[in-house]
Amino acid sequence: MGRIVPAKPATASSSTTTTTSSPAQTTTPASSPAPPKQQGTLDGTYAIKSVSSGGYLDGRNPGMSDPLITFRYPQGDAYLHWTFEQVDTKGYYAIRSKSNGGYLDGRNPGMSELLITNRPPFSDAYLQWTLVPMSSPGVFAILSKSSGGYLDGRIPGYSQPLITFRNPTNDQYLHWELVSMN
Repeated sequence: MGRIVPAKPATASSSTTTTTSSPAQTTTPASSPAPPKQQGTLDGTYAIKSVSSGGYLDGRNPGMSDPLITFRYPQGDAYLHWTFEQVDTKGYYAIRSKSNGGYLDGRNPGMSELLITNRPPFSDAYLQWTLVPMSSPGVFAILSKSSGGYLDGRIPGYSQPLITFRNPTNDQYLHWELVSMN
């Protein structure tokens, strides 16, 4: 298994304002972040690992709409396997669960609960995400096109991933690694 780095990613920045302080901290975006332009594709299957908790994003069973963060070893565990389907030429992907068959749903601005839905992703901004490279090699923030929020891996002990609106630059809760399962 190894970490994956998309070819030639550009960085993005956003300014944010904190509105609460707790393990499930949320903030409101000061302005809608511009997506980074990326070249290359993410072919294959990946486990999505939270840097902050060390857990993996779990797509669960078909029909389940709430993904989890679990702490199982991802090799051979289809619940922890995801594919990235490129939906445009601007660096957006639909993130699809291998076990569930559904796509991560970034929701509306201000909503913090992450969902999995079964709609077609190609003309649906709610199902489109981009990877924002962080300063550590192979580490990304995962940004929702629809809400402008980032996937939040939380801390160990929390099993529900969130969408939050903080600046990901120095926020390890918003940092993820893509681990190849190929």
